Amino acid sequence: MLLKHKKFLIPLAIFLLAFILRISFLDFTLFDGDIVQQMDYADKISSGDFYLGGMVPTQGEFRTQQTFGPFHFYLLSLVRTITKNYIFAGLFMALLNSLAVLFTYIFVNRFFSNRAAVLASLLYAINPWHVILYSNYPWAPNYLPILIIPIFFSLFKVLVEKKQIWLVPMALFLGFITHPYPAGLQLYFVVFLALFLFYLKLKFSFDYRMVCISLLVFILTFVPFIINSYVIGSSPLNEGFTVLHYTKSALRDSSVLINFRDAIAMPFIFSSGYFGSYLTGDFKVFNGFFDFIYSYLPFIFSILFIVLFIYFFKYYIYDKKYKNLDFRYLTLALWFLVPIVLMIIRNKSVMPHNLIVLFPVIFIISSLGLIFVLDRIREVFRLALAVILAIFVILQLFFVISFYFSISEIGGTGATYGIPYKFKLQSVDYILSDSGTNNPNVFEASRIVDYKSLFDYRVTRPNYILVKDIFELNNTSGYLILDRVSRDFPRKLSKEENDFINSFSNNTKKFGQVEVIKF
Repeated sequence: MLLKHKKFLIPLAIFLLAFILRISFLDFTLFDGDIVQQMDYADKISSGDFYLGGMVPTQGEFRTQQTFGPFHFYLLSLVRTITKNYIFAGLFMALLNSLAVLFTYIFVNRFFSNRAAVLASLLYAINPWHVILYSNYPWAPNYLPILIIPIFFSLFKVLVEKKQIWLVPMALFLGFITHPYPAGLQLYFVVFLALFLFYLKLKFSFDYRMVCISLLVFILTFVPFIINSYVIGSSPLNEGFTVLHYTKSALRDSSVLINFRDAIAMPFIFSSGYFGSYLTGDFKVFNGFFDFIYSYLPFIFSILFIVLFIYFFKYYIYDKKYKNLDFRYLTLALWFLVPIVLMIIRNKSVMPHNLIVLFPVIFIISSLGLIFVLDRIREVFRLALAVILAIFVILQLFFVISFYFSISEIGGTGATYGIPYKFKLQSVDYILSDSGTNNPNVFEASRIVDYKSLFDYRVTRPNYILVKDIFELNNTSGYLILDRVSRDFPRKLSKEENDFINSFSNNTKKFGQVEVIKF
């Protein structure tokens, strides 16, 4: 009885750890124009607009589609129907992604071992990349993790247990995974190769009724996209090519060697929890000794992860040869390798979220490699490895907590993370409070859709006044919101413009790295 409770309590504890980490700092999560766009679609749906298309690049226009359907908009609309509070949208995403951690435990425990399940789900739960960037706000790639594990659980039910009925849910989730973000297409190649090799090696006879039903279910997930293509005066084929073209053209060109390096390195960067300047730019989370530790220790852990991956591939893939291959390990290898190869072939700059489908296979492979090593070394070395793992877990947790505390003090970054939700809401509340009206003059010198969304949330209707020249603001009355975006886009403010703005320093309020200038 105690053992049964233990097996139940461990995954529950890991799930709660993941969930608590992801909701503890929701005020300081990302909030920008891309997120507002996601919520706008969900709000339209919650108010009765039966939208059928994918995400598009232009705010509020349902034309050039970037994805293959609206599944995630309808999912988010469940929350937006109840409340327009952004914190609850973040809470919902944190719940989905914490469930992805729990599903990882269930998947690995079912098809591998309990030890591997504990290790893989724990590494997933505390991973800074997932906690900070990919789990607690409604950004398109952040919907993928909750769909990934059901796909592979279903696939393994077919490959390992030979239960073909599971082709149907696999097809369903495969269809939905391209609705939020096209990176889900990478898994099509993985699943096809796994099934094809399974058929070749075992001469397995698929039930064609199950295959036909699965194909029908898969096609049905694209029916909204197909209908919307005709509604907007296009065709599914044309819109499909538009999506595929966008996934390539939206990325920067880079050299072949750099792309190869980045694609190969990204899984181990994910695993180690190292961000470099990607997350915070020039701003450092730590100073002195701790900065030294954070700058160099992740490289040591990266090497450790590389060694674990080598053990996995040598023992479970290379040494077995094709004749004795276990399809469980072969499928994990395909899941890991195929997205990386596709990134290299595409030959465009590798953005981290382009490889989000590697969550959580990088942790599963690492855990299997670690268990292989632990079972073959002396007790003293096992203890040493356990200590190293404990240090790694503590450092990951320490970084996540320190990052949010640092963000709360410095108010934002000039890199990917930008300015958190809390400070943007504070700036909007200040304008409404200081003006004493629900329709203050707000000067629009750049794209401020995130602030407009917050004014809407406060049920106010400011007078937005488009400003093409900062000097137009002289002898006017109203409020100008400046942050890292408005100072640099659509162009960087000149020295004269900055001097002009600074002359109003007595009428400037700062909220984190948001400045509100009263004219």
